[in-house]
Amino acid sequence: MTASVVAKPLLTPLFFTLLSFMDPCAGLQRITEHSVPFIWATSGGGFPGRAVATYLARTHGPEMGSKGKPGKKAPHTSAKGFGPPPPPPKTFEEVCAEFKSRLPRDEAEPCVCGSGDSYSNCCKPFHQGEKIPETPESCLRSRYSAFAYRIPAYIISTTDKSNSEWQADKVKWARRIDREQMFDSFQFVGLEVGELEETSETEKYLSLRVTLQPVDQKTGMQTQPEPMVFLERSKFLRSSKGAWLYSAGEVTSQAVGFKGRTLKDEKDLDAMRKDVEYAKGIIGSAAAGKSNDETL
Repeated sequence: MTASVVAKPLLTPLFFTLLSFMDPCAGLQRITEHSVPFIWATSGGGFPGRAVATYLARTHGPEMGSKGKPGKKAPHTSAKGFGPPPPPPKTFEEVCAEFKSRLPRDEAEPCVCGSGDSYSNCCKPFHQGEKIPETPESCLRSRYSAFAYRIPAYIISTTDKSNSEWQADKVKWARRIDREQMFDSFQFVGLEVGELEETSETEKYLSLRVTLQPVDQKTGMQTQPEPMVFLERSKFLRSSKGAWLYSAGEVTSQAVGFKGRTLKDEKDLDAMRKDVEYAKGIIGSAAAGKSNDETL
């Protein structure tokens, strides 16, 4: 059976945080020392997304100091008045150009968004700024493929200012998405677009279903036999220029231990963390007891 989760915008921070509670290898919910809210996701995640990706980056530990040990960064020294002036800071475009990508080698192959059309005729024009998402679905699909292909710049350009992940400093935002929210430990299996709710001419909600397969980043091998399935209900707003942008959402997990719980803010996440730690303690005690019995 697949792990089933119900979420609003897959591309929301809460979506990513939810994944941070799950151990892809053991198939159990967990929380790590450095797991702090994303989703999905959308990264201001419509596939929308930060919970899933937080799992990837925050489990590597604190920053390393000058001697390779956890601690503070080595102090920056500069010799004022000597040598050439420091280079100007990199632009947003230059920073994004340095990120690795997963773009298809053959743009004629079917787009990962599931439309059935080729990438060159489907989401590529959106990603390159040649077209704007004129419907919530086109925004959703193009954002999903942007996560799959690792295109942080597009995630930023299609995130509304009302989203909790929105930042004025786009360079800092892009680096954060690249570091924490690009689903590098997952294979994008599929996207299913569901019901559209039209609340007004400038606000709509869209349901979706996303399937991700946990994999090893180095080998690409699956780290658990079954994929993870997520259901979302994402909120989209239309900008003054006519483009639909990802705004917000919430995550409701149907996984064992979290059924019926809704994640809307930090308070909900803190409550879940406490429950997870409590469950981990019980599991650890039971495992230790079993080990002692076997030894005897």
